[in-house]
Amino acid sequence: MTELKMIGWIFEIEDYKVIGQLVKDASLRNCQDRRFAVLEGGYNHNVLGKNVKSFLEGFIKSILVIYQFTSPNNLIPTILYFSRFWTVIMV
Repeated sequence: MTELKMIGWIFEIEDYKVIGQLVKDASLRNCQDRRFAVLEGGYNHNVLGKNVKSFLEGFIKSILVIYQFTSPNNLIPTILYFSRFWTVIMV
């Protein structure tokens, strides 16, 4: 992730994995490995699934919890992908 990307807020799919890893590393150092993430909205739905997948690859440990899932259909394949590796809980 270059400084230029950070200044302009232009991220590539791979950058979201780095962000997830940074959050995970910070949680290991400061929070006994406890962490959570929130999608606040305003995302480009054409790439949302890929960006979420990339973020989670860097962030998550073993369980994927999805609350009030009302996101676009292109996120469904991502959930199915991760269900091969983790327990997926939809509440």
